This record gives sequence, C-alpha cells and structure tokens, in this order.
Amino acid sequence: MRPLLAALLLAACSAEPPRPFPAGVAGPLSPRLRAEVLRLGFDSAEIVPPSAAVELAGDERDRTLPARRLRFLAARAAHGDAAGVFFVPPRLPAGLDWRDYPEEWQAAVRVLGEIRAMKPVIERGRPAAVPFPVPEGMRARAWSRGGRTYVLLINPGAVALPVDGAALARSRALFRPRADARETLPPCGASACLPPEGVLWLEGRLLPGAGR
Repeated sequence: MRPLLAALLLAACSAEPPRPFPAGVAGPLSPRLRAEVLRLGFDSAEIVPPSAAVELAGDERDRTLPARRLRFLAARAAHGDAAGVFFVPPRLPAGLDWRDYPEEWQAAVRVLGEIRAMKPVIERGRPAAVPFPVPEGMRARAWSRGGRTYVLLINPGAVALPVDGAALARSRALFRPRADARETLPPCGASACLPPEGVLWLEGRLLPGAGR
C-alpha cells in the first residue's frame, strides 16, 4: 500500500509583518511520528484551525504527491497570505505511520525543511520590490533581510517561463544542486526557464556596508 497525502492545509491571515509561519504536520499523529516531527524541528498540531483551507484538488487526495508538487503548494502559501504550511498524513493501517513509507515521508521532510530554512525571511523580512523584470504569468515576491534581498519565483502556468539572466547572475539559487541557477534550470533562449509549477528561491548578494 502506498501512502496518500491527504491534504495541504493553509490558514488565512494578514501578510503584515511580523508574520508567524509555522511549517509542520497536523492531525492525529502516532507518538512515534509526533516525536520525529518535533525532533526535526517542525511544528505539530493535533487539530487544524477551523479557518484552514484545503488547497488540493479532489483527485490529489487520492494519490501520492511528489516533492515537486509539495514544493509548489508550499511556495504558493509563502507567496500569499497563508499563516503556514501543514501536511496532513494519510490514514494508514493500525500500527503504521507515515515514516513506514520512506520515499513519501522524505519528500514531505525535504519540502518542510526548505520552508523552515526560509522562516526568518518569511516571518521577519521586510517586503521589497522584485529587483528585476518578471515575465507575465509568473508570480514573484521579495523580502529584504540582513542586507540581502530574497526573491521567490513561482510558475503556476502550463508552459515554461524565462527568468531574467542578469538576476540569476547576481543571485544565489537556494535548495538547488548548484548555486548558479543557470546551471540547474533548463535553457530558454539566452537565459533559463522556470518549468511549469517550478519554484525558485533566490538570495541576492550582501549589500555594501550591510550587516547580518
């Protein structure tokens, strides 16, 4: 039996800073799973807030979701006004929990780890202007923190969209095999493309005279 990702729950809230943005696992959890969630530094909630909204299509509740899809949904929450990201584990036979399905569990852990790494930016960063042109159809949001500008790019469409080449040269790609996004994104003419449902976090260079 393959586990199914039941839902990604996003609670609505104001985007005004400071912006608490928990990332973790919600729902009735076995003691073993709850202990692992806390050990990894994620948040745990027994009951999802009534204001939470299910952000999955109906068919997605009936199949396993890859890390790519989870990353897209989590990034969409960070881009919008959600109050955090909670993954809800599937219902499994007695005696089993999400950890008994390593591939699916690790996909959720990987995505939650990325969101946790960006929590200081999401929660305490100041809203900033995106410092480069954004193609039509791409969603973008920027924050300023510690003398750096952080940009989140999301392609919610069905076709690949180009990313400004100069911006990629000036920034470091986060959560990618290589810091230079031009080496990890597919080519797109003279630049590179963000594929459909692609997510890219960029960290700008430290501004002169700025401290952390």
